[in-house]
Amino acid sequence: MMVDGTNDEGDTGIEHTSEPMSDEEEFMHEEDDVIQPPTDVEVDVEDMSEKTFSQHNGSVFCVAISTSEEYVLTGGEDDLAYVWKISGDDTFQKIEGHKDSVSHVGFSANDKYYFTADLSGYIQLFELQDNKKIWEFEVGDVLWVMWHPVVPILLAGAVDGGVWMWKVPSFETKTIQLSNVPPVDAAFLSTNRHLAVGYEDGIIKVIDLKSGEATVSVDTKREISSIGVSRDDKIIMAGTPKSAVILIAVQSGKIIATLTEHPAGYTPLRTLRRLCGTHHLPS
Repeated sequence: MMVDGTNDEGDTGIEHTSEPMSDEEEFMHEEDDVIQPPTDVEVDVEDMSEKTFSQHNGSVFCVAISTSEEYVLTGGEDDLAYVWKISGDDTFQKIEGHKDSVSHVGFSANDKYYFTADLSGYIQLFELQDNKKIWEFEVGDVLWVMWHPVVPILLAGAVDGGVWMWKVPSFETKTIQLSNVPPVDAAFLSTNRHLAVGYEDGIIKVIDLKSGEATVSVDTKREISSIGVSRDDKIIMAGTPKSAVILIAVQSGKIIATLTEHPAGYTPLRTLRRLCGTHHLPS
């Protein structure tokens, strides 16, 4: 059923006026009706947080919480990362050595390891127990870095189209090169063996990480910016920079719907993860 906001006579119930708008009203209607708050207005915001970590000098780009919920890992534009202890005193470990802003951080599922990665593609790996650095690697510019959801395997998507895998702690390396186009985002299916990868040119592939082959390949004919997978593994959802969300049936490998009705100026970058808080979407 469509609800268009009109009554039986076609009246929307909104009174229109031709009177000139005030300066404030004009401000609120700038740039395709996207509200742009003034930058010179101070807002008094009450700090209701239980704890604040303030060692970073500049923007904080990424945050991760350990499975045990004992530690927080942060990375920022100051080329630094920190491991914070949530309870007790403000004990933290400062992670140095990065060449650019730290853009990705994460704890392994068993909380034994954690990684930090920067925009230049430099990745460091540490043991959480003693914060000992056990590995480093440089892959060039990376678009995403993530842990396998169960076992200690680290994955990364590089701008050259490659998907890298490292088994920890042996650091056996595997590269899956199914495209020369940047893989902008990825999400695990619940099998934990298959990874849905969205490439910049609109191709979406479901990759069997063991064989390195694509079991599904779909051309959406749109630039892809984000990927999500339903909990039953039946649907892949792909967000685009042009305000569209594409639904793909995994079994048939076909597009079943494209959602485009979004407000002007809305861009669903990482929308799927923001809605769900994980790589998986609610079924």
